[in-house]
Amino acid sequence: MTKARQHLPGQVTLLTRRSEERRFFLRPDTHIRRVVMYELARASQSSHMVVHALMTMSNHPHIAATDLDGERSDFMRDFCSGIARARNARLDRRGHFWDTQQFGDTVLLDREAIEAKLLYLWLNPVRAGLVARAKDWPGAKILPRDWGKTRTITTPVDGFYNQKKAKTIEFTPMPPPGYEHMTLEEVIEHFETLLRDAEDELRRRRRRAGKRVRGVRRVLQVNPLDAPAT
Repeated sequence: MTKARQHLPGQVTLLTRRSEERRFFLRPDTHIRRVVMYELARASQSSHMVVHALMTMSNHPHIAATDLDGERSDFMRDFCSGIARARNARLDRRGHFWDTQQFGDTVLLDREAIEAKLLYLWLNPVRAGLVARAKDWPGAKILPRDWGKTRTITTPVDGFYNQKKAKTIEFTPMPPPGYEHMTLEEVIEHFETLLRDAEDELRRRRRRAGKRVRGVRRVLQVNPLDAPAT
């Protein structure tokens, strides 16, 4: 029997979920970018999650957040189901959208773990050789530069959404805990420097290997119903 997860208030966690058969349902086009941000804002508001980072790859999202009330199972249920219904309608398909495994849930216990996992999250498209910088990835994302900036998230213009849902949601990503001795600007600069240094190192490795990034244009040409060959 699988051991029950312990969701305690105040835990910082890294969350992820794979698409069915790892298909590219989340290909980073304008539609899925708007859907992901709307469902993230809506679910985080109802489940009291403070979101620190997001990187939505073509077949899985990564989210780092503080679970204020121990409600991240509800958060992931609402976030994932909202995306599945909207995207399935857009792709004119039925059936499972997400794989049958439980969502990934890694509790980050200290600053070292938080910094390592946030870099891992942001570097996903860079490490995969898709873009040179995390900021270049066209998918829905939240980077350090977004902390403390309130966004007005508008309901996607899509036949799936109706007037029963909020037209706009106020959403403010924030830094992770443990940096209260620093100003917001200092925390942002700290993480931006960590990210930039890691991106530079990956760039040097690509050059030594004679490799180039795939690029946004080719990423967007992928059929969202396809899956990786390996």
